[in-house]
Amino acid sequence: MLETISQKSIITTAFLSAAPLWLTKRMYSTGAINSRKVFETVAGVIRSEISSHKKSMNPNNKFRDYIDGYLAEMEVRQRKDPNTHFTLQKLSEMVRILFGAGSSAVQESIEFLLLLSVRYSEHQKRIHEEIDSVVGRDRSPCYADRLHMPFTQAFINESFRYKTKLPFNLMRCTTKDTTVLGHFIPKDTRVIVNTYALHSDPKVWVNPKEFIPNRFLSSDGKKVLKYETFIPFLIGKRSCVGETLGRVEVFLYFVSILQRYRVSAKNVDIMSVIAKSLTMNAKPKDDLILEFHKRL
Repeated sequence: MLETISQKSIITTAFLSAAPLWLTKRMYSTGAINSRKVFETVAGVIRSEISSHKKSMNPNNKFRDYIDGYLAEMEVRQRKDPNTHFTLQKLSEMVRILFGAGSSAVQESIEFLLLLSVRYSEHQKRIHEEIDSVVGRDRSPCYADRLHMPFTQAFINESFRYKTKLPFNLMRCTTKDTTVLGHFIPKDTRVIVNTYALHSDPKVWVNPKEFIPNRFLSSDGKKVLKYETFIPFLIGKRSCVGETLGRVEVFLYFVSILQRYRVSAKNVDIMSVIAKSLTMNAKPKDDLILEFHKRL
């Protein structure tokens, strides 16, 4: 059933599952989102899966997956507090978010890194040199190699900053009355972090509209710098649960490809759309024909 659903639709479904009802209705009514059928289809599949788990789960056995673990914890919490936030509705929302975020985020990140490698061929050459020096050609890269590949790490980090995957984070909610920079925010207020604005703020980044991997390197180019204002996976207790896995996958796939190939494009001139897009999800209007040349 899900085979005909596009990755973009799945991501939209994940976002809407965490959005307030008024926003979801507004996006449908204005035509900004036309995937209501997809939303309902995915939601139905997940509800069915949760129902199946409830019937087949054995609390005495090892949990099979996230749904089993949530159901077990929900039962414990509901015995202590009938008004707990652990509910079947919340479980459905969380599964939709995990499903949507994990279905295409890594793939699109790799695609965008390859586009940038073509657009900035001088950086691709430097990554090739780093790969040859650290990994060589006789073995596959491992995640530990990143510790000796500062420019490759900087290139990946800058891609995350340059075109933020999600310009806004998923909805959060204040658990109590609070004050931020003199502004009173009452309990149960919906809160969104504007990640795009932070990653594009000229007060924080020098020439933020420019793709500059070296901004993440120390002056000698040997150390990867960390910034509190760099939060592609958000921050705090509710940051992305898949950050570690995502970083590992992006590094290994990207390095493995460039270890074997030099990437170019026949129609590289159409890549100017990248500089004008808001996020890395944007694609050139015309098909970009990438060429992979076996490295000798």
